[in-house]
Amino acid sequence: MLPSVALAGKWRHYVGSGKEDGARVSVFEYKSQGESDPNLHAARNGLKRLRQVRHPNVLKLLDGVECEKGLSGREAGPVVYIVTEPAQTLGECMRNLGLDQKQKADVETIFHFRL
Repeated sequence: MLPSVALAGKWRHYVGSGKEDGARVSVFEYKSQGESDPNLHAARNGLKRLRQVRHPNVLKLLDGVECEKGLSGREAGPVVYIVTEPAQTLGECMRNLGLDQKQKADVETIFHFRL
């Protein structure tokens, strides 16, 4: 997998390759601090909902799993992994647009994040 991009909260986004055909995929990882983590339920629910949803405007779920201590076995709490068709974060998309300084400042003001 390629280096990750930090997302909101404890989510991370990785670019990987599919195990069957080597096609590009996105891997979203949520590392919780334990069962008491208030967002762990939301991560589990997100995986559950993606398994049920089929819509052209929603990322296609390819695979998903929850590991008690992460894939390494050394995490503090459960880790949720969601594998989807290739995706880019909003920040990555905006950086690739080649905006000038004023446009970047406008985007940062509207979306409240730095490019």
